[in-house]
Amino acid sequence: AAGMDDYLAKPVATQALREALQRFEQREAAPVAERSESATPATPVPVTADAAPVNLTVLRDAANGDDAFAPELAQLFVGQTREQLNLLRAALVEGSTSKVQNIAHRCKGGSSACGATRLASLFQDLERVGQDPQLAPAQRVIDEIESEFTRVQVFLKGAALYADNPRHPS
Repeated sequence: AAGMDDYLAKPVATQALREALQRFEQREAAPVAERSESATPATPVPVTADAAPVNLTVLRDAANGDDAFAPELAQLFVGQTREQLNLLRAALVEGSTSKVQNIAHRCKGGSSACGATRLASLFQDLERVGQDPQLAPAQRVIDEIESEFTRVQVFLKGAALYADNPRHPS
């Protein structure tokens, strides 16, 4: 009834939330009948293997524009993703579809939040194929994920946003 009918996908970016709230504030004075019935989420842009593996603008937005924090965030993202990939391999060997799906879901969100769009897309694919009780298609997707994750690390190193860390060995 209040007209707040927008949609924000996880992970919610600060700027996207701010814009959604501003749209609501602008509509607040309009009568309810004049408000749109629903807002539609933006259509995702297809991601190609040729694109940079990390959108640095998204990464910096995730760091709230703090250029000093962006490398820390990149370091944390790489370390956590590496740990999750180890857990993912173990879940695959174990044959646990629920663990594969849960890990893929977590990694999809983290990858998306840090601007690793293609990696997030691959984790989304894994989340979907992880429903197959045989998990046969999952190994192919995991191979693609590991390849893309390597591209992400190389890109972040080149952008001086990531360096190998003894706490998270390569």
